[in-house]
Amino acid sequence: MLSVFLVQSVAAAWRQSTFLIGGYAVGGDPISLIRLNDAGVNIIVPFDNPSPPRAREVASRLDSLRVNRPGFGMREIVFKETARPMTLFKNSDPVANRAAIIGELAPSSGLNNTSVAGWYLWDEPPLFYSPKQRLTPDEAFSKIHAMTRLIRDSTNGALTHNKLPFVNLFPVHVYHWFQPQRSPDTLVAYGCYLDQYLSKFNSDSLPAPVISFDKYPFEAPWADFRLYFVQLAIVRDKAAQYSRATYHIPFWSVVQASPRRQNATSPYQPTPTFNQVRWQTYISIAYGAKGIFYWTLRPHDDPPPDAGYGASFLRRDGSTNGALYDSLTALNAELRGLGPTLMQLDPVAVFHAAANRFVLPLGDDSLSKAGSPLQLVLGLEGRTKEGMAGCFTAPVGSDAYIMIANKDTLVTQSFRVTLRHGARSIERVSKRDGRLIPVASDAASFATGMISPGSGELFRLAAPK
Repeated sequence: MLSVFLVQSVAAAWRQSTFLIGGYAVGGDPISLIRLNDAGVNIIVPFDNPSPPRAREVASRLDSLRVNRPGFGMREIVFKETARPMTLFKNSDPVANRAAIIGELAPSSGLNNTSVAGWYLWDEPPLFYSPKQRLTPDEAFSKIHAMTRLIRDSTNGALTHNKLPFVNLFPVHVYHWFQPQRSPDTLVAYGCYLDQYLSKFNSDSLPAPVISFDKYPFEAPWADFRLYFVQLAIVRDKAAQYSRATYHIPFWSVVQASPRRQNATSPYQPTPTFNQVRWQTYISIAYGAKGIFYWTLRPHDDPPPDAGYGASFLRRDGSTNGALYDSLTALNAELRGLGPTLMQLDPVAVFHAAANRFVLPLGDDSLSKAGSPLQLVLGLEGRTKEGMAGCFTAPVGSDAYIMIANKDTLVTQSFRVTLRHGARSIERVSKRDGRLIPVASDAASFATGMISPGSGELFRLAAPK
């Protein structure tokens, strides 16, 4: 079941076992929670309920729904901002506040229920509360590391060791927050930013639990979408670099599903089309994402001058948002169908037919002489030069997999895929139930069939030659 995505390992720590479908901003009323669960959302971040009483109310309500409503399996990552001394969120001194932290993590506090999958420790570190309290990345990540170790500690009495200490990181274009003095290069700087987080765990028995980040290429006319693929490649490679033989770090991609406005009195920018939401999802998966978070699930406005976001799954009153709700529900069903297969795969390379308006990671484009030998694809022809192939290996056996994605958000098209080595058999993984559907045998190329705008199809290459 997708709802059971947290398991206790031999090391008694949180590990991901199923593909994650999550989102931010839930309202918290029972009807909204039921509608989101029925749409296929299995994990939520109720950041629109950040006060201690409201956070406990949402946790209790989820527990009640899980017990009393058949088929309800949604859980939450607790998001709770508190006044000083801070405890669960952005704790400025975990050592001094250890007793208060453990007190809030205790099941009796109401924030460690059955429905609690973990706790939100920091959003976009090193971002803190005000310029006078601004922290360096090293300071912020040191505090996050201390909190993570405390949650993973099975002797603290709060029974937290198999739950998730969660952090969401900055996107690549927020340059001024993470630029090291030694590098003016944005891509190098972003790699160093991830190093500062991940390296804190080098001496631990386990690496960082997960890499999660947001980047919204369709947020507004000025949004810089050109580095979308580069960011995904950097995250994929850093996750692999810091993984251990006993723990592979998954990464999750937060995708924009709702329209942005500058503040509560400003008009909304255009709502991302369903094709654009699907594009963010399948592009992320092609680079190896093991989870998708939607930003946001329903409208939310922060106090001025902060930005606000409009409807996606749900409208402001909690009602379903018409065709977009239905389309996103169908997309989640596809992810559930592909999820068991995706969770078994390791991303190794990506092939793009053309860069077009984007910056491509070194070796990802079709003309590069530095193309990775792990690329399984030599050519990708479609109606437009908007095809890409995410290449994967399976931990067991010699089979390989490729996700063919249609980067065009307007045109449905089929692609002719030319393989580097050919394959004994080629099968498509059904989005309905994950079964394998024969496509070709003893072939050096194959046709994908029609792929909708922004969508993708997963293929298994049995025993590539």
